[in-house]
Amino acid sequence: MGDAPRDIVMARVVAEHRGECVVLAGGREVAAKVTGKAMFDAEGRESFPVVGDWVEAALPGDGTLAVITAVRPRATLLARRGAGAGFNIQPIAANVDVAFVIMGLDGDFNLAWLDRYLALIRQSGARPVVVLSKKDLVDVPQLEERLAQAAGRAPGVQVVACAAPSGDGVSAVRALIGEGKTACFVGSSGAGKSTLINALVGHALLKTGAVRADDSRGRHVTMVRQLVSLEGGGCIIDTPGMRELALWVDVEGVAEGFPEIARIAVACRFRDYTHAEEPGCAVRAAVDSGELDEGTYRSYRKLRREQEYLASKVDPGRMQVRKRRAKWLGREMNRIQESKRRLKGGE
Repeated sequence: MGDAPRDIVMARVVAEHRGECVVLAGGREVAAKVTGKAMFDAEGRESFPVVGDWVEAALPGDGTLAVITAVRPRATLLARRGAGAGFNIQPIAANVDVAFVIMGLDGDFNLAWLDRYLALIRQSGARPVVVLSKKDLVDVPQLEERLAQAAGRAPGVQVVACAAPSGDGVSAVRALIGEGKTACFVGSSGAGKSTLINALVGHALLKTGAVRADDSRGRHVTMVRQLVSLEGGGCIIDTPGMRELALWVDVEGVAEGFPEIARIAVACRFRDYTHAEEPGCAVRAAVDSGELDEGTYRSYRKLRREQEYLASKVDPGRMQVRKRRAKWLGREMNRIQESKRRLKGGE
């Protein structure tokens, strides 16, 4: 007896967990797997389907397992470096238009982590939005302070606050998800992602977990990435909480996640810059003058050091280049200082 006839259709991946997928095609959800050829031809983890992907799938007439034959080109890809010591990419979601960073006001608020999330989102091509959840747990002055702090670290990024259980502020979040658009929710465990998604959907679609009172850390309740359609258009992707958040970019790509630094860096004296100790560094000057937030600068430098270390592990030759550059910069700074001393002595 032969296999049931299969039709190739366009489908969207709505759930993915450890290589297993569910796709939405023709108004119904079907379990799916990747063909052996596609697995063999894959260049890496990023070649496999992820939630939000549009794929070509062979759909059996009897409604059994579908087979994914190809992943369509992505408009955006939200990805991080895999957790642990390895150097591998971990895709989070594809074809995301707007990504919401959810930070709870119960102790989850962390500006350094906000910098990381914003860098990750900007590099993906999606538009970032910051949502401060659990606004009912702080008084008005505290809320205004947190809103101002977040806005200061995310110039040009919309910042909103909400209390999902009561519905306060939920409509403001919903308004930012346009018809036909895909939104993604990221944040640490216990930040309130699932609670907010339930409020947006209108019923308890996702499990929510208790938060430990001593450190405001929640249990991982979202174990799979999944895409949910919203009434009135648009869809949202929930993701598991992230304990680690390392970027998946080369060293030079770090600046793309910090547009304010990239803008100022145009005026730097040296093109191949690290914005650390180079003479004529416009970024350092902006920090000293108060034009650039010092916390943002520290986050940038920390992320750059991480990427430099990772790059040296993959390509040991890069470490030698860094050492030679450091020696050259040292000599250049000494030369400039000596020139200043001579000029001063000649006055």
